[in-house]
Amino acid sequence: MTPRVRRLALPLLTASVLALATAACGGGGTATEASAKPGEKIKLTVGSFGDLGFKPLYEEYKKTHPNIEIAESVTQFNDHHSNLVKRLATNAGAAGVEAVEVGYISTFTAQPGRFVDLKQYGRDRRQADYLDGNGSRA
Repeated sequence: MTPRVRRLALPLLTASVLALATAACGGGGTATEASAKPGEKIKLTVGSFGDLGFKPLYEEYKKTHPNIEIAESVTQFNDHHSNLVKRLATNAGAAGVEAVEVGYISTFTAQPGRFVDLKQYGRDRRQADYLDGNGSRA
């Protein structure tokens, strides 16, 4: 994994976990992010398309967050985005963290209440951790 990709992805994963503090997900005997006590096991679900190269980042993240279990669901590019539209419309089935390709962002910006603004978790203070332009697109 290149340093540039790592520079983007690890803070994004970290911010995503923080952003989920207000979301309800989990199940299977694990706590939700909102209800977890320090050290309690948390299951974080990630919806993705293709191989975005996050698996090594998950392992790196879990080294410093041993109570986090990360479960990734990968589907085909178009299916992923189409399914996400349906899941948001029915308020059921979306992962705690969902990958969205830049070309699809406008599909979801009309639904701001369905997403967490990472700025409230300090995303603006970490601008240097993101590739040029990525922060202004989302």
